[in-house]
Amino acid sequence: MVYPNPAQEFLNIQGVESGSSIELYDVMGKMVLQQLCDSTLTKLDVEHLTKGTYTLKIITKEGNEGSAKVMKE
Repeated sequence: MVYPNPAQEFLNIQGVESGSSIELYDVMGKMVLQQLCDSTLTKLDVEHLTKGTYTLKIITKEGNEGSAKVMKE
């Protein structure tokens, strides 16, 4: 679960196992943020990012991947 979407200051990611990698990409495909999950609820600080659409990618320790579109206001 990813909320709020759109986000202003923080993006909460819930239900991802500890040790998973979270990556955020801009529309040009450039990685703008990377963070490891340290619990089942992780907060990403997105306040410094420009407004727009981003792709959130989550990669588990086992190598499984998932992605979602998120908006920054």
